Amino acid sequence: MNPQVTLYQWPSARDTESIFPRSVVFQRICNIAGIRPKILEVTLPAFDKDFPNKLRNRLLNMPLMEVDGVRYNDSKEIIQYFQALNPGSQQSKDLNRLDVSKSFMIQQWANLVFINSLVYARWQREENFQRFSKSIRWGNVEGFDAGFAVMRSEIQKYLQRSFMSFEKEEQFSDFLAEQLLSLDILLIGQQFIEPLAEAPCLTDLYVHMVVQGLLSPDLEESVWIRARFPNVIAWFDRVDELTSKKSL
Repeated sequence: MNPQVTLYQWPSARDTESIFPRSVVFQRICNIAGIRPKILEVTLPAFDKDFPNKLRNRLLNMPLMEVDGVRYNDSKEIIQYFQALNPGSQQSKDLNRLDVSKSFMIQQWANLVFINSLVYARWQREENFQRFSKSIRWGNVEGFDAGFAVMRSEIQKYLQRSFMSFEKEEQFSDFLAEQLLSLDILLIGQQFIEPLAEAPCLTDLYVHMVVQGLLSPDLEESVWIRARFPNVIAWFDRVDELTSKKSL
């Protein structure tokens, strides 16, 4: 009998399971493990003098998976837990195929660079931000407008520290297009990012979490990404189908 798994994450938005990309990875791992977690979407704290500290703690501690009082915030720890839960099962074998060390460098790129392109597209570009922010399901929060403005400001400061600063928006578009072109070329003749792989690996999930966000209709980039990078789109659709709840 499977235990009750609770996943704490930031809210969902249009065509995305969560506005925090790593939450998407956690959900997809649960799907592959055949687990349907209880999803608890964490909203902004009430706006008061302690808001900055409360917000920072929530940003640092999400997403989080909890099972029987034990908390996990690392994808590999979650995979290992589910493998030990049902050793020898097909789900355990599927989870074992996730961890492929050959593509570790691409995982790092997705986690440290590519993810920031999504953050920039959502939170820095004004027209994108206006559409994206309206699709987030925050619920009722005291002093929400002031708190949300602080959150965006903190995210913009993070982008500056991450060298995601462009004098013109065209420069960002060129930067993102170069990343996607490299990914598109890598995927020529391949089903997944790992050559000869027969199923998605963890690297696919890390790249998928970013591409999912970029393909949201809230973002202007979604239109030209679909038009210009057919290998990325074919790969994304394949990974999305194989790791979605529908595959359970």
